[in-house]
Formats: sequence, C-alpha cells, structure tokens
Amino acid sequence: MGGSIRHTYVITSTLLTLLVAGCATAPHQMLYVAPDLLPEPKARGSTIFMGEELVIAPVVGVGSSGARVVGGAMGVPGTAQIWSQTFHEALFRSLRDSHLFADVRRDGKVRCVLRADILSQATTGYSASFTVRYTLSDGQAGRDVWTEQIATSYTFPTTTSAFVAPYNTQLRALMRAGAANIAILLDRLFALPTPPLSNTTTR
Repeated sequence: MGGSIRHTYVITSTLLTLLVAGCATAPHQMLYVAPDLLPEPKARGSTIFMGEELVIAPVVGVGSSGARVVGGAMGVPGTAQIWSQTFHEALFRSLRDSHLFADVRRDGKVRCVLRADILSQATTGYSASFTVRYTLSDGQAGRDVWTEQIATSYTFPTTTSAFVAPYNTQLRALMRAGAANIAILLDRLFALPTPPLSNTTTR
C-alpha cells in the first residue's frame, strides 16, 4: 500500500474512532507516520546537547482539529492537513534518531522542553507550504532559550510522470514540506554555537 494511501486510511480510521469515543488524543502506538513526513537521516558531528534529555510538548496550532484533518485525509481539495499529533510523533522520531540529545521523550519532566506551534499549512495545486514556530525552554532556569519560525514548501516536479503518479497528492506534498521543516529544525539546533542552557545541571 502506498505511503500516502496508507496514511489516509490510518489517520481517517483513527480519528473517526477517537471522535466516536469522545477522545481528544491518540496513543502513539495508533499513529502512523508516513516516510514522506520524516527527513532523510544525516550524518552529524558532536552536539552541545550531549548528556541532556528532551521532552517534546504537545504540538499546537493548525492541525489540532481532528474533524478538519479527517476532511483533508479524505482527499477534499484544499483541505489537506497534518494532524498535530502525527507531527508530534514525527518530531519525536526525527529527534530521537538524530542523537542530538541523550534521550528524547514524548512526555515527562526533564530539563529541556521543545514546543512546536504550527502557524500554517497550505496547499495549492501540486504545491504545499508549512510554517512552524519552535521554542526550546530550559525548565531549570524557567526561561525560553531559543526560538525560531521556520517556513518550508514543496512542489512536485512539473513533469508528466509526476502529475500522473498515483500517490502525488496535496497531502503528500504537505508531508514533504513538513519533513523539510523538521530537517531545518535539526540543522538549526546542531548549529547553535554555545549551550543555551544554564551552567548547572539537575539530575
């Protein structure tokens, strides 16, 4: 089953189940993250966050509405959206696999907390754009230590083969824009020249 089609089936069935049950969140085991939403692995050097643990706060912003995401997953033109919980899981897997931090958790209480606010998700034709504001907080110092707004986009090539490919949908373009967004986030965090955290560490 193609990644885009499987994503449509899984997200639709999961959201409908949650809506019927009156639930607002899904266990991470129920979330399917399509490969298109995950950045390509990249070899990196040492990091200033070695030894630190990270928690990713619940993602907020555009994509938080389960009902709207169902419409987008069903293929209604112009309504494609990545569910905030799916993006949260994509962030978790990408940061975990990057080895930027000693450990990455979906929840809990640790010193480093990453927040993501999806400011916009938009599709037009075979193009999509995705904008997120990220904030890294130092829980020990009780302050935000880094923030950046990242905007990315993806457009399928203007070739006949791209247009007739069975899975080149607006949702797939949006997922690729989301993956590019996460890739830039990782680059920005790795590029920080000095530790933004306070000097003392709580264990």
